[in-house]
Amino acid sequence: MSSKGKNIRDQFIEESIAFLESSRQANTEPKDSLNKFKAFKLSDFKIALEDPSDKLCFWINIYNGLVLMQLKHRPKEYDNKLRFFQNTRVYFYDFSANLNFIEHAILRRSQFILGLGYIRKWWVGKIEKSLRVDQLDYRIHFALNCGAVSCPPIRSYSPEKLDQQLDNATQSFLQGSKVDMHHSALAVSRIFLWYLGDFGGMRGIKELHYQYGLISSANLKIRFQTYDWSMISLS
Repeated sequence: MSSKGKNIRDQFIEESIAFLESSRQANTEPKDSLNKFKAFKLSDFKIALEDPSDKLCFWINIYNGLVLMQLKHRPKEYDNKLRFFQNTRVYFYDFSANLNFIEHAILRRSQFILGLGYIRKWWVGKIEKSLRVDQLDYRIHFALNCGAVSCPPIRSYSPEKLDQQLDNATQSFLQGSKVDMHHSALAVSRIFLWYLGDFGGMRGIKELHYQYGLISSANLKIRFQTYDWSMISLS
């Protein structure tokens, strides 16, 4: 990467972290930080986010920052989830991206929103193709926070520590799964149902819990916990 490319890359990452941090603090105005993205051109994204870790960090931080900013300034919007995910948006120089686009088009590589991770969009626009990840990493589901109590906690992600941070987020989130030996069942977050294909189906869910040492046998029925959609506390 050229020195110019490195400078652009560093600016992208630093601004994404700064935006998230400003959105987390009660006494700051995240919109001031958000406005800086209006100078970011689509042509710069390929240079700045060429590395997969850079791309994941940038978009995870932007997503979580947008959620916090919207909850802080327009909490009533959260009453209508469809409108919330559609209208919460970041504006760049020559395109914009809402929460749905960031999650399903970019981070999930053009997955259909209601396809449970098994249906990819049959037509993808040029902007989406240029921005989306090359390969879906299921661990994003333990990093993205949609504003609900049952969502994973919000953290700031950096490229240099990304793999370990996502592993930590995964291990932490899986602690919410409960084994019921009496009924030979494993109760997991409903996130696993909504994105079933991203995790490799029922077998993949069990393998993931086994990999992290949370179960010792795959002979368990999968049950899905009730999801608490109450808005997270911003204090």
